[in-house]
Amino acid sequence: MLYALLKIFVRLGLPLFCKQIQIRNKEALASKGPLLITANHPNAFLDAIIIAAYCKHRVHFLARGDFFSKPWQYKLLRLLNMMPVFKQDERKEKKELNNHSFEQAETILSQNGTLLVFIEGICVNKHELQPFKKTAARIALSCQKKMIPLSVLPVVITYDSLNGPGKTVCLEAGTTLPATALLPFSNNDQKNIQYFNQEIFNHISGALQKRARPISKELNPGAKLISIIACLLYILPYGIIQKIVRNKTRNTIFYDAVLFTTMLLLYPVYLLLITWLFHFLHLPFTWIVLMILLHLLAGWYAVQCLPYPFKNRPENGKYKETR
Repeated sequence: MLYALLKIFVRLGLPLFCKQIQIRNKEALASKGPLLITANHPNAFLDAIIIAAYCKHRVHFLARGDFFSKPWQYKLLRLLNMMPVFKQDERKEKKELNNHSFEQAETILSQNGTLLVFIEGICVNKHELQPFKKTAARIALSCQKKMIPLSVLPVVITYDSLNGPGKTVCLEAGTTLPATALLPFSNNDQKNIQYFNQEIFNHISGALQKRARPISKELNPGAKLISIIACLLYILPYGIIQKIVRNKTRNTIFYDAVLFTTMLLLYPVYLLLITWLFHFLHLPFTWIVLMILLHLLAGWYAVQCLPYPFKNRPENGKYKETR
């Protein structure tokens, strides 16, 4: 229930953060399970949010284990279909939790579910692919041994900016592949894993090479004036949130994802405060509704008209996943 409500909430909130989200091969994102989605990972958990928002069926995730360090974090993230996976240097002490997550992933796939794995295993704020990890291949291999009729869907997500609102996102689903075609060797797990990763790499890198980055259009003077007015209404809630998030996520890959999530949660609170203020001033109900709609329209228009209105950190790919 929580997942379904959040999915609707996210779909409503994305137009106030992204100028445009281009979906290519949308039909593949509606594929039924058992389905293993393998995706690149340029923008922290914003990648997962967007992919899940545009997949027709409920998506389960493997996420970095340190997000689950506190009991309340574990319970919340499990409600959002996330399962912890720990890195190589943590696996000895967390081996039992890792094994439990992989068992859960296999159970989900055996029940015709959908599992998302970021195959690079690490997030770097750039679109060049990092070496692929073995997690996705091992899950596919285990499913094959258990006779689960798994399909694999390569997915590519790209951004024209990794710096806050006004971005254009391109989400492209590839061709759904039977896992048996990606694991052709009998009784040779190592060769199967290498072949699986190479084939998925070919699909994802091929899509990345063909993709042209969106070009921002120059606004005419009238549109620029309207956009400035729109930004004046949008800048108050954004400016406060952006400053806090920038300080909290400095020199990490989480700025964009945390900014979107924080705005998604706090912008409705801001609108409620405005509503309360107008009610306190005894404005007519019709005026209050119109002012709230004006703020929503201003936020959307500011994002649409200014591709990078609030750029505040370099986009040079130097930020990597940090602890």
